[in-house]
Amino acid sequence: MTDAFTQLTLLVDGLMKKQENQGVAILSMMTLNSIRFEQLEKKMSFDAETFMGQARKAADSTEYPKVPDGQYDNGYIDKITPREKDGDVRLQVSWDIRDDDLKSEMERDKITVGQTVFLDTEEVDGQYIMLAGDGKNVGLGRLREALGLNDGSKNFQLSDLLGEGPCTVTVRTDKRDGRDYTNVVYVVGA
Repeated sequence: MTDAFTQLTLLVDGLMKKQENQGVAILSMMTLNSIRFEQLEKKMSFDAETFMGQARKAADSTEYPKVPDGQYDNGYIDKITPREKDGDVRLQVSWDIRDDDLKSEMERDKITVGQTVFLDTEEVDGQYIMLAGDGKNVGLGRLREALGLNDGSKNFQLSDLLGEGPCTVTVRTDKRDGRDYTNVVYVVGA
């Protein structure tokens, strides 16, 4: 990286002699890119063999911390993941509940709870297309309505949901197969 940086610096020096302002701008961009590259190199220092060889004497948790049932303001969509299984398409929505008291109570930096939204789709040429019309995609329509995104005047895509909020989310825990599963079961605009 140093040789390439030296060569680029010489190139910039030549440009600066011709056009001082453009050269300064290019040098500034190169410096920023060099810093970003060095930061990226540091982030990419993951050694899989070392990681795989780590030994620890501790049991792993088999249950997620249970968010108490109730309504929480300040819910924001943190992540969305469409999933398909046997022709059924659903949207997994991860809600970030921004409640400092709850974070303190649960001893967590971040509280996330999932929501499943079933989607009405049709397969066309090997692709799933979301359906529109009466009684279609009601769960998605309710979610969009809570976020103020369901007026139909603009094009909508699922990625528009990311980061949206705040909403009031209702959380409920159900027991299945002897385990607790906590989910968002209802969403309204805050």
